[in-house]
Amino acid sequence: MSSSTRAPQILVIGFGAVGSIYALALEKAGAEVTALCRSNYTQVKENGLDIHSAKFGDHPGWKPHRVIKSPEEAREQYFDYVICTFKCIPDLDPTSQTIQPYLRNPADFPNEPVPESGLPCIVLMQNGVGTEQEPYETLVLQAGLAGSVISAVVWVTSNLLDGGKRVEHGSLERLSLGVFPSPLSAACAKLQSESKAKLEVDRTPDEAKSQARLDTLVKLLKDGGATPQPSDDVQPYRWKKLLWNAAWGAVSTVARQPVAQLVTEASLHYTVSCVRRLMLEVLYVGRACGLNEDVFPASSVDDALHVTLDMRDVPQSAQASASLKKSGNEAVSGQTSEEKPASPRSAKHSMSPDFKPSLLMDLESGRPMELLPIIGNVIELARIHGVETPRLDLIMAALRPSQVQAIEAARIKWGNSAKTAEDEGNVKGPALEGVPVSTD
Repeated sequence: MSSSTRAPQILVIGFGAVGSIYALALEKAGAEVTALCRSNYTQVKENGLDIHSAKFGDHPGWKPHRVIKSPEEAREQYFDYVICTFKCIPDLDPTSQTIQPYLRNPADFPNEPVPESGLPCIVLMQNGVGTEQEPYETLVLQAGLAGSVISAVVWVTSNLLDGGKRVEHGSLERLSLGVFPSPLSAACAKLQSESKAKLEVDRTPDEAKSQARLDTLVKLLKDGGATPQPSDDVQPYRWKKLLWNAAWGAVSTVARQPVAQLVTEASLHYTVSCVRRLMLEVLYVGRACGLNEDVFPASSVDDALHVTLDMRDVPQSAQASASLKKSGNEAVSGQTSEEKPASPRSAKHSMSPDFKPSLLMDLESGRPMELLPIIGNVIELARIHGVETPRLDLIMAALRPSQVQAIEAARIKWGNSAKTAEDEGNVKGPALEGVPVSTD
């Protein structure tokens, strides 16, 4: 089949709450999706998934084009895109180590040419900041197993339930995505030049080809009913989403309580100011990294703060009202609340009383958390730029011992090359900042 008529070939690593939703959308657009499954392999292979989505409809027993469980099966073909929805936990496994076994090495198949579309594009749908550099350097620049990287920020409300048999998805689905390294990002340009100096072969992706890969993926997602938002520089979107995870999500995890418990009348007076100051630390680090007001406005703090507060349906006491008013009037980067530019917030959603961020879900289940991408990388950047982050430091100090124990347990269970794909039956998708509706 010629390249003009060949269906796009897509591998999804991390076929859980998020991966299944985007696999469904891509197949609706005419792509052929191969799903890598582990603990739910038999279920998906034999019976499929029961997907119930307010946006994409009900699909009982839905199966992707192909279901696999081993690297050998994946390497039987070339893929156009490898979509990664597993959690980024570099202190357990580098992201590239999870992906590389499933990529075909052209050197091993000299009689089978690479498709005209080129080597696969790695699509990283993961939380936090600083997650793209390692797989970009390792898989694209050094190993030459991938042609480019797309960084994506996911906002979706979905749960994988009943031991991996059922996916429940609400109406929220939004995906901001762009080519990595970004032409607008000085940090990425520096990474690119440093990496090139170490290599004998220059494998720097062609910008036009990388952009074409992005455009094709965006069209596929749109045709499948998804809501992709392409961007020249996706990094500001990562930092905006990080505001919620590193604040509301982190405090909920340390408290070991659902987010709804943080905004009760009894707790709000104490939690709202702490959450806001955590967000300010993230904002200040972002500023030090070059994210100015144009791309990462100070108003993002109040947007991330109120997207949760606005879900409160209970009457406010005088004390709670005073706390919210005080928080809203605090100056951010020299601006009062009256001076901040207006920024639209998400549509009104109700808050499930049981909603827990993925950090807390993993902590309670004894699984490794996305602690470095959400907290640790921000602290490391803060140290580089001389920014103080006392509250983020406290979050890390409180959660790090549990993380060490979880990593040790994972290595015992899965071996030294423990994979970070969604391995358990009841798991959440990547943490959904700011919209604690049904899952993060």
